[in-house]
Amino acid sequence: FDYYNCCMEFGMVKMADIKLKAVQLTKGIDFTKQARVKIQEARTLEDVLSVLENFQQFIEEGKAPREGQKVLAH
Repeated sequence: FDYYNCCMEFGMVKMADIKLKAVQLTKGIDFTKQARVKIQEARTLEDVLSVLENFQQFIEEGKAPREGQKVLAH
């Protein structure tokens, strides 16, 4: 969110840049593909912030077995 504040201060806010930075921040973290998809679909800054604020939810949903998916015991 600091990135956004700096951009606002200098009048450099572009939605494409904000989305790109948000996607870059989520890369390399397991189970976050859906979060990146939602960021790319975002139309407003509030949409991007909502995804980032609920980031843990995407991780938990990604870990949960899907319907019909076999769960292997270790």
